[in-house]
Parts: sequence; C-alpha cells; structure tokens
Amino acid sequence: MTRSISGKSHYRVVIIGGGDAGVSVAARLNRCGVHDVAVVEPNGEHYYQPLWTLVGGGLVDARKSVRHKSSVLPRRSRWIRDRATGVDPENRVVELRAGTVGYDRLVVAPGIQLD
Repeated sequence: MTRSISGKSHYRVVIIGGGDAGVSVAARLNRCGVHDVAVVEPNGEHYYQPLWTLVGGGLVDARKSVRHKSSVLPRRSRWIRDRATGVDPENRVVELRAGTVGYDRLVVAPGIQLD
C-alpha cells in the first residue's frame, strides 16, 4: 500500500532534489507538456548557485541568491516537502520520511549538502 504526504500516491515523473537541476528538469518537462510531475525536496529555500560566482567576487550580496522554493518551481509541478530516504526501483516507489510516492519515471538530482 502506498501512502503519500502529497495528496497523491503516483506521478508520471518524480524528481528527487529541488535544486537548480531538479527545478530545471521540472520546468523543461512542463514546457514539453508533461504536467504530472512531483519534486521531492525538504528545504523551503532555493539557492541560485550560478550567482555564487558574483557573491564570491564581492559584487552581489549572498541573500540575493535565495528564493522561496515555491517561487521557482513550475506552477503545475507538485512540491513534496519531504526527504527521500530510499528508492525501490523494482516497484517504482520513492520512500520518504512520511510515506511513499510511486512514479513512472524517476530523476535523481539530490545536489549538494551545504555546511
């Protein structure tokens, strides 16, 4: 039995990771007409990493690289605000801390851990 915190238990595409890569894939799928997409990402803030070069050079304040996750995800994508804890590829299920979610296709783009 699949229990999902997203209100839906299965998506055409599930993307693990809501950083630049995950958001970009979701946006590209959206532009191609794939709207049944969920992005699994526990963090509420999105850091636009390409701007960090200018931050490092002292030209831009680091706070300008931060946006709320909901403002950068495509409107038709579902944000599952949870952490992926495992993947069961045989059953096409992503295990989350608070449940599971099924998928037809999976994109794994967990990014980096900021310290």
